[in-house]
Amino acid sequence: MPTSGLITITKKGSVVMKIITGSGGHHIMAVAEKITPEILDSAIAVHSLASKLDFGDETDLVVSTKTKDFFLGDNSLLPERYRTTFELPEFNPRSDSGESVYFELIAL
Repeated sequence: MPTSGLITITKKGSVVMKIITGSGGHHIMAVAEKITPEILDSAIAVHSLASKLDFGDETDLVVSTKTKDFFLGDNSLLPERYRTTFELPEFNPRSDSGESVYFELIAL
């Protein structure tokens, strides 16, 4: 059973990062508790942290920022909705419906 997860980080009401996975979503709080303003400077560091805490794996873990998506796979395979829905905090771009089994919003 897929356990998708979405962590959205906002600053002053604007989305600054999304951490998106299709597996390991039940580990969402372990990742959320480790998010600090300092780590947000590096999508690679966030990806590494989430991966180490089993929030997804290299085949389905994506870290999106305002300008790009960090994914160990082929970025051209990511649907355009990763970009077009970025500003929607609760929208999970992994699915057409935007739904996620696990969701956490972190306001910094």
